Amino acid sequence: VVNKKTISHEDVLAATELTMSDKMFVDVMKNNTEALTHYTSNSETKKGESRQAKAGLVLPPSIAEKFLRDFNNSSLLVTSTAPITLCVVLETVLHNLLSNATSIATGSKKVRVTVRELELASRDDLEKVFEGFHFIGGGVLPFIHPTLLAKKARKRVKKPQGDQTPKKHKFKPGTVALR
Repeated sequence: VVNKKTISHEDVLAATELTMSDKMFVDVMKNNTEALTHYTSNSETKKGESRQAKAGLVLPPSIAEKFLRDFNNSSLLVTSTAPITLCVVLETVLHNLLSNATSIATGSKKVRVTVRELELASRDDLEKVFEGFHFIGGGVLPFIHPTLLAKKARKRVKKPQGDQTPKKHKFKPGTVALR
């Protein structure tokens, strides 16, 4: 048990590395260094601007900091860069989720992204992140047995050879009379 009382951006990255795939973690690291560089370079020059604007983020770090401070009802301290890193992680996951869902929706010729596309997108690249998680209203993931996916060969109709003419259709008794 570690008696650590401060959460830093390294702790957020360590937790992220455990829950994400390698490719996605590389994206998180790249985006995080970019955001932290923007934040540190802008923090001294631009006074009165929010952390969100300084880091160039879409999600506000203030809400992430509130979550980190109130997590497990403990009195943990949070460094100034930890909420920014958590927002970068969330933005990366959301970006991958929405881009996968958009490609699934366009592949099925739909204009809107529905909960079903989000559910399907969370199973592609983000399976490790969304393990045990289901979107409400997403339905059941489709499962088609692999034997049903194999296409059967079509039967070919034999063409008559030479003088053989095909038999004409014979109607059931009374069909012609009823006409």
